[in-house]
Amino acid sequence: MSTPPATYSEELIPQPPQRWTRAQQLELLMWHPLFTGKCPQCGQARSQDQQLALWTCGCGWKDETE
Repeated sequence: MSTPPATYSEELIPQPPQRWTRAQQLELLMWHPLFTGKCPQCGQARSQDQQLALWTCGCGWKDETE
């Protein structure tokens, strides 16, 4: 399924190429702590005072999705 082209004032806005496939995007949404609030390795909940980006869990799991 393709998305319609984006426009602004009737001018086409070029879209960057997709980094991940739709399946990879869905998988990321289902396991990444940014979306689940839990570590994918041990299940520990991320506390509200921890940064969302580049979170490292106490079990040793760290975000390397970049």
